[in-house]
Amino acid sequence: MKLYLKQNILSLVDTYRILDENGDEMYYARSQFFKFFAEIDIINRYGDIVYTIKRIFSFILPRYEIIKDGVVIATLNSEGFFIKSWNINTSERNLYLEGDILAYDLSVYEDGRELAHIRKKFFALSDSYEIDIANDEDADLIATLIIAIDNAYHNNNN
Repeated sequence: MKLYLKQNILSLVDTYRILDENGDEMYYARSQFFKFFAEIDIINRYGDIVYTIKRIFSFILPRYEIIKDGVVIATLNSEGFFIKSWNINTSERNLYLEGDILAYDLSVYEDGRELAHIRKKFFALSDSYEIDIANDEDADLIATLIIAIDNAYHNNNN
């Protein structure tokens, strides 16, 4: 499955559109206004909140929680100052994200097997990603992880 993630640039809050191969919107993401730390809701095409991304206070390295139905199902922890790799701690899965320093080429792995490959477009007015996902069932989680990583790259100094 292939998805396209596009950040909207003309908005007071962070907003993203996640499109399928046909250009149809599968998910919409928007940050909550007037929050000190980022909170971003991932909403499916039916208007249901699928996940919420919440940035956690950290002095040095960015940390995020992925919340589903009010329960933290995953935490993302950067492994270094240049954010080349992330541990994704879940109770059910052993996930890991690795990529280059500028987040132009990323991969999500589970137990050494690539679940998704993500490429950021170089020449775009806003952040745009092309996401190749091996298993369709992982689409919403993978899109959520990429939005969290994009938020970390832009807000690492906050």
